[in-house]
Amino acid sequence: MIKLNCWEIKKCGREPNGKHIPDLGVCPVATDISSNGINSGKNAGRICWDVPHTLCEGKIHDDFSQKAFSCVSCEVFSRVRAEEGALNFSLLKIFHYSQPAELINNSDVHFDLRAQLPHLPQEIIITDSTGESGKYRRTGR
Repeated sequence: MIKLNCWEIKKCGREPNGKHIPDLGVCPVATDISSNGINSGKNAGRICWDVPHTLCEGKIHDDFSQKAFSCVSCEVFSRVRAEEGALNFSLLKIFHYSQPAELINNSDVHFDLRAQLPHLPQEIIITDSTGESGKYRRTGR
């Protein structure tokens, strides 16, 4: 199975040498080498929802909180999640590079999903690419 990157699925024209570069510039997803290989993608091509300044619904959004709900209903997100499967899918880059136990026990990491996604359920379970799971519960703060 050929796993396509977001620019190949959406045909946005913002990849290097793409037709919309003069108008919109090169998409940071296509040049984010730090994300190469996540969800089997080239650069951030299969974790585009976690990269700022991407084109979503005809607008460039600055961060995940601005585009979260459009991303989770996007064909790219759905396709990547289905193709990678629960054990290999990375939702966010931070979970790809860290074990959930480190995130829970590391007081230097402050990740407030409630502020990022106000309609988040009370509890979510996130499974990283190694198959490790972490349970995250909303607090009443």
